[in-house]
Amino acid sequence: MVGKMKIKNWKKAAHKFADEWKDKKDVEIIYVTGSYVSKSPGKYSDIDVYVIVDKDNFNPIKGLRKIDGFIIEYQIVSFKGAMDFLGSKISNNDTSDARGIMFMNVLYDKSNKSKILKNKATRVIKKSFSKPSQKEIENLKYELWNLLYSLKNAYESKSPMFRHVYSLLLFRLIRNYGRFAGAESFSFSKYYMYLTSKKFRKGYHLSVHPDKLFSKIAISCIEEKSKKRMLASMNKLVNYVLEKMGSFDEAKWEIKRY
Repeated sequence: MVGKMKIKNWKKAAHKFADEWKDKKDVEIIYVTGSYVSKSPGKYSDIDVYVIVDKDNFNPIKGLRKIDGFIIEYQIVSFKGAMDFLGSKISNNDTSDARGIMFMNVLYDKSNKSKILKNKATRVIKKSFSKPSQKEIENLKYELWNLLYSLKNAYESKSPMFRHVYSLLLFRLIRNYGRFAGAESFSFSKYYMYLTSKKFRKGYHLSVHPDKLFSKIAISCIEEKSKKRMLASMNKLVNYVLEKMGSFDEAKWEIKRY
């Protein structure tokens, strides 16, 4: 983790960046989101800064700066673009972007418009996730079954791709089951923290995963180190998810593709 002294200094670096932008034409809001705001930065965490401009038909800009030893990843977007983004459908049950806006650390706000963004982000987070259709569920089940067999083949053949297929399957499991169960998928790289850390969930204002058994098996899948135990845990998790989705019979499964 980043040292306590460095954590204290991140705001100074962020304000230095903001000072370069706040007097520029059309700049309305400058805010920070991400791991520093949620108090969960890692050694290589950057500072996520958004610059919101009051300019329609603006092409978003993304860039990197280094200030006082901190990497600042900044994005410049229009106010309308930010509002439109919040009005779009949440992808893959991942509300991390909306939560970033909801709990932003405001560095500059010319016209008090940050409250408008926060209010809209709050409404987005409170919405129920859309549920997949039965046809989508069948396709999700097939994808998990197919990846599990690929993983078993990689294990039996001692393929160096075993751990890569394993990670892909875990990623798709989290996404697919999240869509089916109406659960938060969150950021894949931070999913273990989401499942295991109360402090992390508090920082992002997240509730625990609604399926305790899924969480328990998923944690085991993430923590296992030997390939044999990894395969056993993953097999257990896939079969659990398939059963929850309505089971999967490889002897007589069929779906109309179009």
